[in-house]
Amino acid sequence: LSHTVPKPPVHFIGREDILNKVHNHLVMHGAVILAAQGGMGKSSIALEYANQYKNTYDSIFWVPCNTVASAISAFQIYARSLFMTDNADTMPAENIVQLICGKFASLHRYLLILDNVDDESVL
Repeated sequence: LSHTVPKPPVHFIGREDILNKVHNHLVMHGAVILAAQGGMGKSSIALEYANQYKNTYDSIFWVPCNTVASAISAFQIYARSLFMTDNADTMPAENIVQLICGKFASLHRYLLILDNVDDESVL
């Protein structure tokens, strides 16, 4: 079950070492942060990782965090699809995040990708 994960780059070449390191770190620690200047390919690596390892996870969630509004919008979409609720658009953001995080706790193998977190206040 993949939710709104963009398609991986068509011409993704190399970087297998980085993908392997990401995977190994996730297996060992449960989380990984890809940090670098803009335009260095962090999103492409995350997309390619999600594509190559999609069978490792029951669910993959992609949250664009360019702005608070884009992150909330993604969580609203997930709330509507996961909980079949029509009132996700009117729920306070904190309630939506709590609802989704509660769902994450019930999943055994999920991948959550927070893309373009340039401003920590979005989190």
